[in-house]
Amino acid sequence: MRRGIIGGAVTVQPMSHPDPEDLARVAQEKLGRKRTERVYKHCRTCQPCADQLLNLVSDQVRPAGRPLLTMWNWVSLAVLAAIVLGAIGFLSWASRHAVPPAAGF
Repeated sequence: MRRGIIGGAVTVQPMSHPDPEDLARVAQEKLGRKRTERVYKHCRTCQPCADQLLNLVSDQVRPAGRPLLTMWNWVSLAVLAAIVLGAIGFLSWASRHAVPPAAGF
């Protein structure tokens, strides 16, 4: 619902429902950012549209097998591997070059 002020009184105007194709595209994550935000904003105040969107999302076919990794997932894994290998290398170097403690304090 859109709210507006006319002559000091609050008026409520009905907000148009999103197109069913837009709801389907939102469920498939194939709608543009601005239009998706408008659909989400509408669904916050319109229970029938929110229910329809929820049904469309739950009806989506989930891909079988292992999930696909994005480029950023691979970059994160590479950085993590570099950090682990660097830590192992440093600890190995430090253990070889450690100075033994003095025998007689």
